[in-house]
Amino acid sequence: MTSLSTHAIIILCAAGLLAGCGDDTANPTVLDSFGFRRIGGFTTLGSARGLCFDEDTVFVADNELGVSIWKLNANGATFLDTLDYMNSVAQVAYAAQCRLLFVLSKTWHNEVIALDRSADYQYAYCFGNKLLEDFYIEDVSPDAFLIIYCGVELYGIYAVRYFRNVDLDIWDCDMWGHFDSRLRSYHAIERIGSYLFVAQGEWGLQVFRLDRAEMYTIPITELGLCDLYGSALDVAVDSSARCAYLACQFAGLAVVNISDPDYPRLLAQFVPDGVRDAFKVAVDGNTVYMLDRENGLFAIDVTVRTAPRLIGVYHSPKPSSITVRASDHTLFLTDEYQGVIVLQMQS
Repeated sequence: MTSLSTHAIIILCAAGLLAGCGDDTANPTVLDSFGFRRIGGFTTLGSARGLCFDEDTVFVADNELGVSIWKLNANGATFLDTLDYMNSVAQVAYAAQCRLLFVLSKTWHNEVIALDRSADYQYAYCFGNKLLEDFYIEDVSPDAFLIIYCGVELYGIYAVRYFRNVDLDIWDCDMWGHFDSRLRSYHAIERIGSYLFVAQGEWGLQVFRLDRAEMYTIPITELGLCDLYGSALDVAVDSSARCAYLACQFAGLAVVNISDPDYPRLLAQFVPDGVRDAFKVAVDGNTVYMLDRENGLFAIDVTVRTAPRLIGVYHSPKPSSITVRASDHTLFLTDEYQGVIVLQMQS
């Protein structure tokens, strides 16, 4: 674990915790916000880009200052440590069974670095290159995991299964698969069962299937394509509703029926007032949360899939990610200027 620098301590003490409650429409910087209640938050040491959980521990991708680690409590959050030897971190994910923390480091040519939490966050391995855009982790067992990652230009999609080689004391690969990009850019990926749903920019939504591994390979088969307005930059899937939701920059939110993965079908494309550059999306039941680079967080009711409607707006100066905690439907919004903002929808 790394120790805090004097500069970092000064920043932390000055910032403190931003815990609190009440309707943020009373805040003069967000006069036109509505539908959300801010219940807490904390200022990070760097520029918060994303986060993940391990129960009440929060790992924040803190951009130029690496990863900051926090412990959630009733009054907000308590700072624990920072992993500051990997600058410019854009994304984090945690595999609880394997106890590996995965870090997408922009400084290290966009490689994903795996850190062993059981060994005081020691380096485990890295993979990828400067074209990597997004990754997905399936925590298979304490001794195995599957990672799927995608990128732009000639990068394509990779699926790789790793296992713990006890004899050599390393993580080793035993199965892998690759799908060539065909000159398309794959910006975000989500897996539901044996299917992959990929936001691929101007090409819209692409569906793939992960077939059963044969002879140490994981076949990746291209299925249906759904052309969309705008450029699809992120995707979230609600398997129970058989719908995929995509953030499409100036074209806002796309709602796609995925009942038949071979023929995904556009149901609606919705652009709320104020949306200029939608780039992130998350779903929680009948509510979709979409981030716009200019105007922050938008909550959209999709109970009627063909007729989405706006039910909330929360403005933040430089939003970067939105994460829904499934246990209590709490929202964790990261903002590069304001850190982590904890929100709930007003009833």
